[in-house]
This record gives sequence, structure tokens and C-alpha cells, in this order.
Amino acid sequence: VVLMDLPSRAEVRQKNLFSVADLRMTWHDQGHFLCVKVDKHSKSKKTLNSVFELFRLRDKEVPIEVIEFSKDTSVAAFAWEPKGIRYAVIHSQEGQRVDVSFYSMGSKYNGRVSLIKTLEKKACSTLWWSPVGNIILLANLKGTAGNLEWIDVNVTQTIGEAEHFMVSDVEWDPTGRFVATSVSHWRHQMENGFIMWSSHGRELSHEKKDKFYQLLWRPRPPTLLTEAKEKEIRKNLRTYSQRYEEEDERQKTMLDADLL
Repeated sequence: VVLMDLPSRAEVRQKNLFSVADLRMTWHDQGHFLCVKVDKHSKSKKTLNSVFELFRLRDKEVPIEVIEFSKDTSVAAFAWEPKGIRYAVIHSQEGQRVDVSFYSMGSKYNGRVSLIKTLEKKACSTLWWSPVGNIILLANLKGTAGNLEWIDVNVTQTIGEAEHFMVSDVEWDPTGRFVATSVSHWRHQMENGFIMWSSHGRELSHEKKDKFYQLLWRPRPPTLLTEAKEKEIRKNLRTYSQRYEEEDERQKTMLDADLL
């Protein structure tokens, strides 16, 4: 695996890998990290075991951390947290339960990988992070049950659970405030349509449409605020929201007065 700087084509980092059966690369949204998932076969070529080679792009000389899974563990899905430093993995023991683990890279600079928590016995096959991070939707797109579970990764707790029978697709809106799950005619010939949910798994609307194929959100232009300004706003959110809460209260009082 070779990391190359363009347009100079200068080699930034390389890693030689052996006994490779399969290899997948997943970039972090902001390019802070690169995960190279390597499935290596044993000498007898009868068993596979998965390894994550995690490249830290923001550090000098691009250090690599290696996370190795035991031989009987298969990794079904991997996803970086957008605008964050965490990642999620769906893994299972052979013929046993499915678990979901959350890891932190520690920091953009000079961090260390650490396990945050493993949630055991989860009915899911795919991972869908909110575009703003913090919340992840675990969805079961295999079979027809359509289990959905929203998890707040800051506290690693379930904040919403639901089912969407025969669900085939998941689409977060760019703000991370809503998520749509749908049943596409390409996958199933019945139950076509979509459900809109809040970011915490509350059902907002359900539309059934014959021969429904796909739903896409309108993209949003990137924010004009700098990362530092966004951080500052988040930090002082209570003082901002107080002002708007007071305005809301005034509006309510006026409405009450009108009613009287």
C-alpha cells in the first residue's frame, strides 16, 4: 500500500503486506486517517483473519497503528465518524452473535487507538453515521425484519429503536437532523415507499409509493464558519439558546393573551 502526494507523486508512506486475500481502503471524510482493512489467510489457506492498518495522515512521517482481530472473528462493516475521531465496526464470532464496537483514534495528532465500548447482540448489518457525527444508526438490511437502532456514541446508549419492514436503503439528510429509510423497487417488488425519522428515531411520516426506487436529499453548501468558530458556538450554545427560549416564551404569552 503506497500513499502518494499529488501532483509531485512523492511517496509519503508505504507498507508491505503479506498473505493478503482481500484489501479495502476507507478514507476519513476530512482526510485525517486512512483505514486499510486487510483479510489475511493462514498458511493452510483455510482460515482468514482481519487486520486494520490505520494511517495517521496529520502526524509526522504518517505513523501506522495495527488493530488485529482474532482468527474466528469476521468484520462485516466499518465506518468513520464524519467530523470526528471515532470509528465503528460490526463484527461477529463464527456462527455466533453480532457485536458493534466503537473505537477512538485519541486525537487528530499524536493519538492512540482505544476501544470505547462493545455493544453485544445487535441485529444489524450496516452502519450509518449522522453527517455531523455523535449519532449512529445501526440498520439490518439483510432479510426483511428491518431492525433500526439509533445510538448516541457520546454515552454509547440506545436513544431510539424501530422497524421498517423490508428496508433496503438509508439516507441521512446533510444537517443530521433527519434520516430517511426506504424500500426500493430494485430490491423488493412490494412495500415500496419511505419513512422519515428524526435524528433520535421518532417517526415523522410514512409514504407508500408503488414502484418507488430512490430518495436523495438536496445537498447543502458547506458552512461559511471556520472550525474554531463552530466549536465556539457549540461551547456557548446555552447562552444562545437562552435568548431564543425567552423569545419563544414571549410568543407563547402573546398567544395565550389572544386566546383569553
